[in-house]
Amino acid sequence: MNILCQRAAGLFVYAVATVKYLGKAFYLPDKQLEAIVNFPDSTGYEGKTSLDPLYLWILGETFRVDDPVVCAKIRTIIGAVVLLVNPLPPSGIAELVGLETRDVLPFLTSVQSLLVLDEDPIQPVKPFHKSFPDFITDPSRCADTRFYISPEHPHFQLVTNCLRVMNDRLEQDLLLLPDYALNSEVDDLEARIGDRVSAALRYACQPWYHHLTVTTGDMTDAISCLRVFLEEKFLVWLEVASVLGFMRGAVSALERLVS
Repeated sequence: MNILCQRAAGLFVYAVATVKYLGKAFYLPDKQLEAIVNFPDSTGYEGKTSLDPLYLWILGETFRVDDPVVCAKIRTIIGAVVLLVNPLPPSGIAELVGLETRDVLPFLTSVQSLLVLDEDPIQPVKPFHKSFPDFITDPSRCADTRFYISPEHPHFQLVTNCLRVMNDRLEQDLLLLPDYALNSEVDDLEARIGDRVSAALRYACQPWYHHLTVTTGDMTDAISCLRVFLEEKFLVWLEVASVLGFMRGAVSALERLVS
């Protein structure tokens, strides 16, 4: 207890993350406690926050792999959690990044001590504390390259995935709305949205432009997706933006896209 209190340095979030880690399913708590008490102290960033060594140790113990494919998948999934403008449920994350839910869930469950992961599968997944996104996107703090997420590339991945989802899923009269009807005149509008617009598509239709405008570097691979969107899906996107109450945001999206 003294060791844990000293490492927590007054940060309640350290205590909560530790308890969540000890309570991971399929692991004996006493073995987890022994491991967490004996993990090496940090020598680099302890002065600013005692959470960094805890985060790094949990990631290292959870993912003891050097497979580049697996490590890339870890960064893709966790990167989506920490960089999404609005959080998504596991199924939404899976659809957005082009994976199956059964492929995403084990990764999320493995690090649930660092996330808010509800037993209800439709609830969004969020970082447990703001310090975790700050840590994992800072190379001076996340020293293990297997887990470090450089924001530029994930944002590029996210805008490409948003455009892919919209290009694949948007279709004319997607919500089967009555001709010339105002949104307020459609009694079951929310039910139609729930049935026809998935969580990933709802996300893709809204902050896709944010990921585009914060991306740096070569955008060539995204241009073809953007061209298809503007030439073939633009009017359908406006319809969906309308029923989602996003028309003001759509104007902002186009203004930022032009610039």
